[in-house]
Amino acid sequence: MTTAPDVPLRRAARPECCRHRLLPGPTLVFDGFFTHADEGGTRVPGRSMHAPARTAYCGVGMRAIVPDKVNICLNVRLYGAPGVRLSGAVSAQITGARNIALIALLATAPDMRRSRAWLADTLWSDSTAARGRANLRQLLHALRQSTGPALDQLFDNSRDQIALRTGTVTFEGSDTDGEFLEGIDLPEEGFEDWLRAQRIGQNLPAPAVFSATQTHVLPRILVCPFAETAAAQPGGIGDALSQELTGHFARSQLIDAISHFTSRALAGPDDAPAKDAEYVLTGQCREANGHLTVDATLIETDGHRVLWSDRQKIRLRDFLAGEDYLTSQIVGQALRIIMSRSIAAGSCTPLPELEAHSLLISAVALMHSFEKRHFHRAEAQLGEVIRRCPGHSVPRAWLAQWHLLRIYQKWSDDIPTDETKAQAAVRNALDLNAGCALSLAIDGNIQTILRRDFAAAQQRFDAAQDINPSSAFISQLNAVLDTFTGDGARAVALTDRAFMLSPRDPRRPFFQTLSAGSYVAGGRFDEAVEMAEASLRHNPLHLSAHRCRVIGLQLAGREAEARKAAGELMRLDPGLRVSEYQRNHPAAQSSISHIWADALRHAGVPVN
Repeated sequence: MTTAPDVPLRRAARPECCRHRLLPGPTLVFDGFFTHADEGGTRVPGRSMHAPARTAYCGVGMRAIVPDKVNICLNVRLYGAPGVRLSGAVSAQITGARNIALIALLATAPDMRRSRAWLADTLWSDSTAARGRANLRQLLHALRQSTGPALDQLFDNSRDQIALRTGTVTFEGSDTDGEFLEGIDLPEEGFEDWLRAQRIGQNLPAPAVFSATQTHVLPRILVCPFAETAAAQPGGIGDALSQELTGHFARSQLIDAISHFTSRALAGPDDAPAKDAEYVLTGQCREANGHLTVDATLIETDGHRVLWSDRQKIRLRDFLAGEDYLTSQIVGQALRIIMSRSIAAGSCTPLPELEAHSLLISAVALMHSFEKRHFHRAEAQLGEVIRRCPGHSVPRAWLAQWHLLRIYQKWSDDIPTDETKAQAAVRNALDLNAGCALSLAIDGNIQTILRRDFAAAQQRFDAAQDINPSSAFISQLNAVLDTFTGDGARAVALTDRAFMLSPRDPRRPFFQTLSAGSYVAGGRFDEAVEMAEASLRHNPLHLSAHRCRVIGLQLAGREAEARKAAGELMRLDPGLRVSEYQRNHPAAQSSISHIWADALRHAGVPVN
């Protein structure tokens, strides 16, 4: 049996003076008065109700009358011990960790508005998309039961989004009152990532000013050999673990990993090479009863701040066989924290006061979030990195990718200009460093999508793979080329390899969209839909993911779902036409583009 979420309104004792007109069940406290009323606003002892009223059922055995239109305010305290209460015509306390988490997620959004998909994925990360949406509906239903008509005055609900109404929310307290959402414990990965990012932003150090030319654009991390704490003689597991972690960081192309041989020679995290790194990952491991328990800690070297600490437990034989997700889990979590910290700093600190590596990581994260206001911040941050580090190819390569994404997200006001700027940026990157694997891969993507020169694109990807054969990002972009040439089997193999190389990559939602296209080309339509929907839970405005979902559903024979998905796509992209899609698609001359165009048409996308 499904258990309803916490009932958030408090109950009050029944007063002697109101005994003769009480409705069944305990009484609610309204503005300090004990109040009940009949339909139509009949006056009862306690206060006068002038507006027509209705019964609000506030949990089992609990109901009260709330006016249809009352002056209600939502008072939110986010720092220290969190609290949410109604004030005005209705006075009540909202409790329950998930209720408070929902309101905090909405209250911290720029316009106090979030998509339902994002909320469901954040609050129920371990559930399926359908289960998460059902849980969200149940949570809102429970709030509606407990607040009655007040909910409609506080929340603006639509089919796709939930928002707090402007003018109804007031905030109490400040960050000097304590930690953000102190004591809230919600064991969901999405919520924990969001909460950690908010707390990191709260505790950012005072900025310095970086005006001189800087020598590196990526943050550096050093992984110390993990100490072995078992009673037996050290077996080299801690050293092997740190070597694996170093390799995973290096493959991400989001951070520079200091050599494992260097870390082995260190006397400790205060040794000179460690001080050259912005971050140090250290920890210990213990073997017992055939299992390996690993404690990992991420430290920011400036001030020796501990940013994250976690414990993982796996079977030792799985680790030794390379069949576990231990290292990718630790690396993915560490990279998410570093990216979250960079985004938080970039959102509240002037660009000249941020280190170049923090700007670059923030820009990469923002450009893959597919939210327009964040996306355009990324361009300014990349421009600042290029100004400060004119001899580096990496920020120019990412700027080329930014222009490419701007075109295909349909945010470009001048497509020819963006095309020219994308090609110029990657050309400048390769002029600075012809052996930069990232620049070669992004040039391959430009050759695929803008120039439609598939032979030149494959040459770029081959060169990039020769330089860095373990890059998940390069494999994903190469899979896009094979998707467009109709080689579905190779596209699927490349995208599966990318997830094997970096299963917890912070850019995973973007990778999932690219993978959805590969699965469509490979005829694995249901998997394509799963990938597209997983991506949309994080990036609900990503048009490419919406198109992949519609095409996958239609080709899988799920026509009713395809029509519904096409309606969502058309709300985001009302100018989409099948004829234009097919004409402008990089694979316009291939048979696969005709199949996809027909799928869109049958799902209800207009032809002209």
